[in-house]
Amino acid sequence: MSEMKIKGMWKGVVTTPSISKDPVIGMIYEGKKNRGKGQSKTIVGLLVQVFPEQGDAVLRDKENFPHCVDYKSLKLIINDE
Repeated sequence: MSEMKIKGMWKGVVTTPSISKDPVIGMIYEGKKNRGKGQSKTIVGLLVQVFPEQGDAVLRDKENFPHCVDYKSLKLIINDE
């Protein structure tokens, strides 16, 4: 009898969910500003839009002002108080 890997499968179809590495809109991120005055300044805010083809993302800070940041510089902020 041949050995089969059946974990995470149903009738030969993979059923395990794939975990996305893409940023999630609506989460709090930190990123480096890449346009306008004060380039390379770190911005912390809510992720509003993502443009991976252009390498940009939009973060909205606590004053509700949108900032354009570098897509590759995004880091998820996890607060574990």
